Amino acid sequence: MNQCLIDIRDVSIDMSLSVDKKITSFIEQIKDPYHFKFDDVEITLEFNGSDSLEDKIIKHLNSK
Repeated sequence: MNQCLIDIRDVSIDMSLSVDKKITSFIEQIKDPYHFKFDDVEITLEFNGSDSLEDKIIKHLNSK
């Protein structure tokens, strides 16, 4: 496993921020939103369809 990967459990989002600032904070912390880890598991994201990663993050953050 790539030792440089960020563990998503270490990412913390301030829910009082605007959606744009939440996204910026997430990206700054995770570094590569398509490739990170959860504990000892390496995660690589790929999407089919028309929604971009940004669209999916916005939908997720707006649902909280």
